[in-house]
Amino acid sequence: MAVPGAAGPPYDAALQLTAWAIAHADYLEGRLLLAGVDTGRLAAHQWLAVAYTVLADSIDGLVDRAKVLANLDAQLSKPALPDRASWGTDPEAVRAQKAMLTLAGGPAPMRDPAKPRPAAWAARQAAEQAAEQAAEQVVQPEAPPPA
Repeated sequence: MAVPGAAGPPYDAALQLTAWAIAHADYLEGRLLLAGVDTGRLAAHQWLAVAYTVLADSIDGLVDRAKVLANLDAQLSKPALPDRASWGTDPEAVRAQKAMLTLAGGPAPMRDPAKPRPAAWAARQAAEQAAEQAAEQVVQPEAPPPA
């Protein structure tokens, strides 16, 4: 699993392949058992090699295998975790956000502070005030006189 242009270990590719391998563990183990492989003796890097090979083999019969493999390698070389500085700003994330807002009917309207609060807030505030008043009215027992 050589990722073109990778400067170090392909951490993101390994993370994504691991997630895929876990999601398809029964299938991968079945393929290995049919091939006569003792799955208990495989190291982690061998499981990842099997996952990559199964993914690569699944594209047999397509018109341009080299192009599809290049696309697979490109997908695996993308960061698995979002960059905190640019999270949510890439075109795919912006498109997904717009789709979610459309699905939900748009963003929630802001509450006008001049308008009365919803009934649930008013009920909660009344209950909190009643609890405070009750706590103030609790009679403390007097200490017994000294003997």
